[in-house]
Amino acid sequence: MEDRIRVRSEEILSDDWAVLKKTVLDYRRRDGQWET
Repeated sequence: MEDRIRVRSEEILSDDWAVLKKTVLDYRRRDGQWET
């Protein structure tokens, strides 16, 4: 099975008592095109 989601970037916004991350993903649509 092919992956339909891939991680484009990951940024740490806060690293205090918990880690808060911003993650940008690409999603492959049914027609094969990638969408952000």
